[in-house]
Amino acid sequence: MPAPRIQVVVIIDNKASIIIPAWNCLPWIEQCLNSARNQSHGETEIVIVYGFSNDGSDAWLEKNASDCVLVRFQSRLTPNQAILAGLAESTGEFIFFLDSDDWLAVDAIESLLTGFTNPSCDVVFGRRLLVYGDNIYPSVSRLIAFDRRLPDSAHAMLHTCLFRSVFLHYLADRHHEFLKQAGFVYDFILAALSLVENPKGIIRLDKDVYYYRQRQESRKRRFRPQVTEQIKTVLQYCHEIQKNRSAADQQSARPAYQDRSQNRTGGDL
Repeated sequence: MPAPRIQVVVIIDNKASIIIPAWNCLPWIEQCLNSARNQSHGETEIVIVYGFSNDGSDAWLEKNASDCVLVRFQSRLTPNQAILAGLAESTGEFIFFLDSDDWLAVDAIESLLTGFTNPSCDVVFGRRLLVYGDNIYPSVSRLIAFDRRLPDSAHAMLHTCLFRSVFLHYLADRHHEFLKQAGFVYDFILAALSLVENPKGIIRLDKDVYYYRQRQESRKRRFRPQVTEQIKTVLQYCHEIQKNRSAADQQSARPAYQDRSQNRTGGDL
């Protein structure tokens, strides 16, 4: 009787790319950058998309971030445009997005990678902590119900997602025009699209991985009518995809994506 075939998944040595969109972030960028540099997962690439700052951030990065992949633009990009530009320059098998005024727990990437021992997993997300001045509090996102069938569950995933690179490129290609137009809510739209394209491939990790700095201007921005409207537009877009996709399409979407992915982690012995 032949020995059973065993699937072995090795993720510990896979490179992770941390993409940082940086604009007018001089007071915080050093802490942010050091948190990416000091990750316990050693195989980490840092990609910084920057340019058009007026607070000295650009000059600081060019002087102090020579160990990173620097992608400079001469005009201001929206956050969505910046993350697409960073994705194009990244070489990691896994991708994480880090805002330039926030920082990561030292074992954030290492912890999130543990979810990818499941070869069908494309996204792993953890928990974030809120930083108000010198105080750190749990985020209410951990209290949000997470239902893989609903794009609205993207609220629970904000800022903490580690993506399989090939899946993220799939999302960027498939929804490129919408992503370019979606404005400021890149973290929300990527999470929502993941829930639409591969809901079964998302794993929630019970671990604090991200420190989200709640600045006064960001609190105001969150409630600006255009941001609220952008989130509503994203949800309408995702719900429309779900509505128009037949049951057969939903069953075939994941295998079609798998066919594209010739370099997925893992193999048979």
